[in-house]
Amino acid sequence: GALTYTPTTGVGGLLTFASKSADEVLLDLNGAPNQIVSASNEIEIPNTALFPTSVWLALAARRVGDGTSEQISSYWLRTVQNIKRVETTYKAETAGASSTPRITFYRNDPLRIEYALSQPFEQFAPQAKDNMIVTNCHMRTAGVILKLPKSMIYLDRV
Repeated sequence: GALTYTPTTGVGGLLTFASKSADEVLLDLNGAPNQIVSASNEIEIPNTALFPTSVWLALAARRVGDGTSEQISSYWLRTVQNIKRVETTYKAETAGASSTPRITFYRNDPLRIEYALSQPFEQFAPQAKDNMIVTNCHMRTAGVILKLPKSMIYLDRV
């Protein structure tokens, strides 16, 4: 499977970004993708980050501090070395351990990650049964296939 990053501990021993200073948040946001680079001996370089929507919006609303009015999100995007694409999804809100928010860093490359759809969505002709119209449908998926496990890392409990 994918790598897992252990986040820094914030105020009161909490791991959420809300309990951390801007520097601790940036440490986590930089540490996770850097772990991919070091764990793979610089073979894998992540270029995409997938954030829970609420986490990205919170980072866009929170200032870095130190006399600047720049938000954490824009500062991180401007200074991070390899991440060039950020995507958000509500589905990452409960994707982490114990249904916590999860940020995923990965290399967006079909040689490393693939979505396997063995049976595309198919809808059959409507059929009248009793007083109802029934439309049968089916599809099958094998999910996401991670061909090179060290090309992806999870950052949970953010």
